[in-house]
Amino acid sequence: MMRMAHDILRDMKTAAPALLPLFRSQAQAELLGVLFTPGARELSIRELAGMTGIPEPTISREVARLERHEVLVSHNVGRTKLVAANWRAPWADALSRLVAYVAGVRVAIGRALQEVDGVANCSHITSHNTPNVCTSLSV
Repeated sequence: MMRMAHDILRDMKTAAPALLPLFRSQAQAELLGVLFTPGARELSIRELAGMTGIPEPTISREVARLERHEVLVSHNVGRTKLVAANWRAPWADALSRLVAYVAGVRVAIGRALQEVDGVANCSHITSHNTPNVCTSLSV
């Protein structure tokens, strides 16, 4: 019982995002926005950090929390951990729609920009500590 209370308190240290306080943190909302986008593929911790601008250690902690609650699934390929949405969960489609309102739009814009002629890379639209802008655009 004490361990469970400790885990809950540890997971609640970060303030919830102002846009939708259902999520534990802005980082969690952005991570779910990337992974619960329909058609999203498995991504490594490094890829997730690159797409969101969130530091790798923060991504690793969020992934571990979400795996404990069966929101995400992962497996290792060599030394690389690949992470994906748990689409087998009965609430996965509903969560996908919910995070689309919060963070999924940024992901969709980033992917769309990558397909624009002359744009070589837009790795993420927002960053953990910056406004909602494409912070990694190259042409």
